[in-house]
Amino acid sequence: QDGKLPRLRFAASDARAMADSLKYYGFEVSMLLNEEATRPRIEQAIRDAIEKSNSKDELVLYYSGASARSSDAGTSPTASLLLPTYDFKWDDRSASLNLNAVVKQLGSASKLNRLIMLDGCHGTYGLEGLPADNDGSFQVMAASQDDQLAYEKPAVGGGVFTQALVRELQSSAKTSTSISTEELFSRVAAELARSKEFAQFPKFVSSSQKGIVFDVRQQKIP
Repeated sequence: QDGKLPRLRFAASDARAMADSLKYYGFEVSMLLNEEATRPRIEQAIRDAIEKSNSKDELVLYYSGASARSSDAGTSPTASLLLPTYDFKWDDRSASLNLNAVVKQLGSASKLNRLIMLDGCHGTYGLEGLPADNDGSFQVMAASQDDQLAYEKPAVGGGVFTQALVRELQSSAKTSTSISTEELFSRVAAELARSKEFAQFPKFVSSSQKGIVFDVRQQKIP
């Protein structure tokens, strides 16, 4: 809102596309776009999702935005990946949503299988690791490495990472084939690696050997 970060053309449409894809697999979706996507509302949505979930449920958090390193925004006592929200203020970064805070909030939900998908720049910068739980899994799938930018591509109608994710999820849904997070990431990473246009390679962080498996819940896929 304060104009200090680049405006993305496809963040909202990418979020809608991801929401539609997750519905194929039976996910109950809560979507916050543009002015709705403030830090308090996002954190409340995460709390609500945790509270209504049962043991071994799958919780997916998808973020699309102009993420930035705390070091790029000036001196910071802790390295962190800033996740700008609609109410983000460049001059008050301490009040901003960041990946470490989101991971800490989701860390309390140790009985859930959790997956964070980030379509933004600089991978998982500042994240030293994920809490290892004996119950549920915890994974992060990011659009780029910590020293890379993530790109939008008008020709594909969105972020190159999100659009690759959506294509793979929809392809599996249409053939009623389940797909794990590990296989999903592998396919998307291979697609981006073949691109000669962008120096962008996705990143995967996991606290366990196996994470979420996306199983189709409805058969009538358009």
